[in-house]
Amino acid sequence: MHPICPHAHWLYSKDPDSFLDRGETEKRCNEIGQEIFDHYKKAKNENTEAGKAAVIRICDAARCLTTDGVVRASHIEAAWNGIGDDSYHFLR
Repeated sequence: MHPICPHAHWLYSKDPDSFLDRGETEKRCNEIGQEIFDHYKKAKNENTEAGKAAVIRICDAARCLTTDGVVRASHIEAAWNGIGDDSYHFLR
């Protein structure tokens, strides 16, 4: 199984409003974004662009893979604000 599948499943199954709850769900959403970024960066020999592309791709996929895609993607984007590394920080 692809290592990110469980993360996408979690992101696409939670109530999107909970991503902005200032609590545990928002914190976990942020952690997942960082885990995805780190995984793809490491898999491509510490290539920041690979991590960046992965988080953008997974966030954008919410728009077409879920019934509330526009709202869900915008809430994921807000929760992911600032993830990344020294040379890239997610901000949309």
